[in-house]
Amino acid sequence: MRATCLSLLLLASFSSFATGQATPAGCWAGTVAGVPAPRRAILQLVPGNGTYSARLIMLVRSVEIDSVADLVVRGDSLSFRAPGMSGAPSFSGRFTGDTLAGLMQTTGPRPATAFSFARVRDLSPPTRLAGHWFGWLTQGDAGVMRLGLSILPAPCGQLLVTMDSPDQGSNTMPVTSLATAGDSLFFEMSYIRGAFRGGLVGDSLVGPWTQNGATLSLRLGRRDSAVTSTRRPQEPVPPFPYTEENVSYANSADGTRLAGTLTMPPGSGPFPAVLLVTGSGAQDRNEAIMGHKPFMVIADYLTRRDIAVLRVDDRGVGGSGGNTLTATISDNAGDALAGVEFLRHHAKVDSARVGLIGHSEGGWVAPLAATRSSHIAYIVLLAGPAVTGEQIRYAQDSVLALASGASAAMVSANHKISLAMHQALKAQPNDSLAVTAMLGAADEAYHHLTPAEKAAVDTSQLMADSAGLRQRLQILTTPWYRYLLVYDPVPSLRALQVPLLALFGERDLQVPPKQSVPAMELATAGRRNVTIRVFPGLNHLFQHARTGLVAEYARIDETISPEVLKVIGDWILALSRN
Repeated sequence: MRATCLSLLLLASFSSFATGQATPAGCWAGTVAGVPAPRRAILQLVPGNGTYSARLIMLVRSVEIDSVADLVVRGDSLSFRAPGMSGAPSFSGRFTGDTLAGLMQTTGPRPATAFSFARVRDLSPPTRLAGHWFGWLTQGDAGVMRLGLSILPAPCGQLLVTMDSPDQGSNTMPVTSLATAGDSLFFEMSYIRGAFRGGLVGDSLVGPWTQNGATLSLRLGRRDSAVTSTRRPQEPVPPFPYTEENVSYANSADGTRLAGTLTMPPGSGPFPAVLLVTGSGAQDRNEAIMGHKPFMVIADYLTRRDIAVLRVDDRGVGGSGGNTLTATISDNAGDALAGVEFLRHHAKVDSARVGLIGHSEGGWVAPLAATRSSHIAYIVLLAGPAVTGEQIRYAQDSVLALASGASAAMVSANHKISLAMHQALKAQPNDSLAVTAMLGAADEAYHHLTPAEKAAVDTSQLMADSAGLRQRLQILTTPWYRYLLVYDPVPSLRALQVPLLALFGERDLQVPPKQSVPAMELATAGRRNVTIRVFPGLNHLFQHARTGLVAEYARIDETISPEVLKVIGDWILALSRN
């Protein structure tokens, strides 16, 4: 969802607006467009001695009051500068009844962006909503993620609303539009394509949370203070018995700058070294997910065993340049090779003993990288798929749905619709036309379902004007997904010449071992330096799990099985001794 005037329209729907005001004095609240998201703001105009003074109040992570300079109010027009804001922007706009709208221009070559404000009539904030809230985002009866909201009074009867996601290590995330009516609350966070619409039910704040077209339930209770990120038991804390250094280097193929953390054992070395390769999506160097930091735990364990470890932010994440959604598996393999070269030229690293550990999608990236270089000594795959992206997508849809209690009819219907949509995507290279083609394919597939399958499908998700569905389909047209969909890892697995350790979790529902293990065994048949192992009771993150569902990850304190850590460390060190 991109910056629009939606916030202004929402404010209008909850307020009483009049026209033809004699004076612009008072409070005006709305949004200022920006990158990566709009920002909520208040303009307060105070009359005095035939002129006006003003202050600009930004409601982002906190209440920030900026000075206003060169204020001119003449008739229905207004202009001023905000020298305290980044870029020292100039504002110019026009009053139309209870609306103030115009453009903001910063110094430099950036184009002007819009601002839209509405007159604030009620200067008393909805105090029953104010406070700190904490609870669970749920799907069915399963808790998916813990969330917190801080709703604090702000000037001119407004509210400052920020969200905390301790399971993702994210705090004070701002909302980009807000509307209230009595005990009801609506807000958007456009930069994550999320929105909440709910209200007070007894002592709880309850309502649906929608994100990227999916809808989950959010129920929050009051607490005395804001939520802070929680540390899992295996997450290491300093002081460390090794050195930790922030590093950066470039992928020479396209110049993309990558940033990460290098942990180095004590002593002069030279040490064996490993580069950690993340799974799908925009992952940071710790591969943070659901309150866990698996790559930080792996790096700590291996470095304590005298193995140097480099973990790196994905493109477009943290300190790394580029864009995750435009980077393909091939691009990521190039990034991995750049990391290998960085390690090989480090004074304390044994250049002949540098390997890769790839998790999930990183299990595609690592073998591909190894076929492009003679400088990779070994590979460890953690839940590395051995089938195409399309095959694993269908397997995921099936096993996740069945484990969540879906009927066989629903699983069958979803598969037929998904198959038709992917065929349309592969047949249409134009992204905009592909979205329309996929919608048409879904509708056509629905009409050919059996009566039982039709009854199991939520037909609202097949409507061509479904905004949520269109958002999801746009992600499917990105270079990342298009490449992943048709990528076949088998040729790279067959071409591998280096030792391979491939580990799977029995309860992994994202890379089901029953699908990938036989394919990997076939692709590596006859090789003596290949070890493939399935761990009972472990999920996709290699946690001891009850169901393997994604919703369970956050509820498990364990980040990664100690047995898996030991197997990885023992295997790498055994290779180093040979």
